Amino acid sequence: MTLEMHTSRREREVAFRIAQRQEQEARRGTRVANISPEIRGRATDVYRVFQEFSRGGIVNPNGITMQKMLESRIGMEAQIRAVLFWGGSDKPAVDDHDLRFIRKLRDRLQSPIQELYPTGLATTVIFGDVHVLGNGYIDLSSGGLLPETDRYLDQASGALRETLPGLREILWLSDLHRKYNIPPGSQSNPSPEAYKVFEKHRDFLLANAENHSRQRDPVTAAIMYVDTRIREKEILAGEFPDAILIASGIRKGATDIILPEGMPGVFSNDQAPWFRKDTQ
Repeated sequence: MTLEMHTSRREREVAFRIAQRQEQEARRGTRVANISPEIRGRATDVYRVFQEFSRGGIVNPNGITMQKMLESRIGMEAQIRAVLFWGGSDKPAVDDHDLRFIRKLRDRLQSPIQELYPTGLATTVIFGDVHVLGNGYIDLSSGGLLPETDRYLDQASGALRETLPGLREILWLSDLHRKYNIPPGSQSNPSPEAYKVFEKHRDFLLANAENHSRQRDPVTAAIMYVDTRIREKEILAGEFPDAILIASGIRKGATDIILPEGMPGVFSNDQAPWFRKDTQ
């Protein structure tokens, strides 16, 4: 199968999932078209909590998608869903940077939302082992994660489970890649879209690659990162159609690089704790 045929099939699959999602949203819209002022007011209050958390900005498609999503979940008395990527490096252990970020998720998102809407917020955390390996934090003897990275993620799992009562599950990105037949970055050629997006956001992507990639030259590392992230939009659209993406950092480039069509994103403007050491 040629790369063009594979890309075309993947694009058709993504388009099909987006169409499914839009149909689901239309059905939900019909169900909640006559929502009560009380539900709409509660959704507005919950949205304000996300706004206060989002020092790095919010991506709210069409300016109303996130509010409509909140109204729908609250109208159905369902948990509000969020998804968060958690990364890694050669950092050997969880420290105060990690714990402060987890407590921020609890104290500035989960607890205030719980007070407004007792059904609450349920968060899925995805451990981004694929990106850790892509950045060159590899045990050369096994081809897997460095022992210190394994230890760090194990501790992060414990800290998340202990500190974040609204944690729904922890998943591994590599498992989702296998489920969606996403090839390893080293075995695929970046798409034309990846090059286009890289050029559009070249400055900050290169800066991130220079700071965090150990394995490739910064340009190659940045392009491979963008290509992988674009492929992962299919995962977010397929697995988390009703979720809000929560992320550290800022919203710059998020629609092009990370978020599938119609998915809201909330950015806290924090440095990713997995790249920060105790001395920083």
